[in-house]
Amino acid sequence: MHGLWAFRCNPSRADAGRVICADVEMIGASRYQQDDASCWSECEHSKQMKENLTFNARTIMSRMRKRSLFHYVVGGIFLAAGVTFIIGALQSQSLESRWADIRSQFLPSTAAPIEEAEIPREVRSSTKKKTSRPVDSNEQVEFLPLPAEPFAVIDKHARECPKTYESDIETLAMYLQKVATTDLEKARSIYVWLSERISYDDRGFNSNLNGDYSALGVLKYRTAVCEGFSNLYYALGKQMGLPIEKVSGYSKGYSYRPGQRFSRPDHAWNVIKINDQWRVFDATWGRGYGRNVGGKLVSTKKFSDSWFDVDPYEAIFTHFPEDPMFANVEPQIDLNIFQELPYIRKEYFDLGFDGHQAYKDALANQGIRFPDCYALNTYVRINTAPKLSQLELHTPYYFELNVPRGISVALIDAKGHWKYFDPLKGVFKLTYGHL
Repeated sequence: MHGLWAFRCNPSRADAGRVICADVEMIGASRYQQDDASCWSECEHSKQMKENLTFNARTIMSRMRKRSLFHYVVGGIFLAAGVTFIIGALQSQSLESRWADIRSQFLPSTAAPIEEAEIPREVRSSTKKKTSRPVDSNEQVEFLPLPAEPFAVIDKHARECPKTYESDIETLAMYLQKVATTDLEKARSIYVWLSERISYDDRGFNSNLNGDYSALGVLKYRTAVCEGFSNLYYALGKQMGLPIEKVSGYSKGYSYRPGQRFSRPDHAWNVIKINDQWRVFDATWGRGYGRNVGGKLVSTKKFSDSWFDVDPYEAIFTHFPEDPMFANVEPQIDLNIFQELPYIRKEYFDLGFDGHQAYKDALANQGIRFPDCYALNTYVRINTAPKLSQLELHTPYYFELNVPRGISVALIDAKGHWKYFDPLKGVFKLTYGHL
């Protein structure tokens, strides 16, 4: 049993997404406008083609065999300097027809076609399959407004900081807090400024040659690893009067593989007390992401606020401090238990799943699995969906998604049948059983 959710989003935005149910090939698509030219993007590993207008396509498949269980995955496309798509494992069975289906559903007739040579060999030999119904690419849809950006003024102020204010910590802190009235807004201004002005030190990381990662050193040279990001965050926060701490510990981040054991601390971040509750702030991970290229880290700048003001019960699945007290979760755990916790991507919680419940479930049930989740370039929140990856066959499950910029959402089963969600003012609903 397997299937796919796919989003066809606002043609005027680079919005894209997909949600995959169980052991199916994972496909994503978006249609958007750039310089009045229709664009088509599909998934490949990080290869940019034709100035980001047309991307090569790759089918990625994951097969999970269970007698009475199947799994589902929540996924999405990164649209930055190309399309980054890292998920699952290739399977020999191919489904070229999926691309024909996706094209007929998402690709306007005026857009550049996908050339046969651009389709990987493993997707060229399958038989044709039909979709349940086409979607008119010219249909007019009234999109709902996206949620308001609560930090728009703070973010703009931080990103436009004049260089004359960046000579020392005191002057910079004075500027950054100028439009901030709460501790959370002060913390936000630092987070955004760090992501905008500090580069990740790929060379230092790859060579194990540390630069000057003190707060003053980072401010001067504008490059750092996590040690430097957290040092400068701490210094600026203290200057603003924030109750802030720097935390060193272990992380399930770049190069981590499930089941990996830790021999030494490998990461640093910050915690700040907001409204009497300790929250996690990781400006390093908020600045962008890293890829392994030829055995070396290559970082890419791509701002994310996923690691701003994070619930400790969400962070505990990827961040564990040397001093367990700074984890700020109950019950406290040790490093051995952290290593055994399931790997849950932050995107799982960004979609709306509850960290407190996930932590409780993970401690109570060893071997429990949660859906793999990947970033979506459009606003999506799950109102209702199974919280665990393992689902029972022959049991109906109810899905309800809030996708204000969505046109249609569909689940595609193993036979190529499209099951469309019922749309109502940006909310998409489907009861999914044995297909």
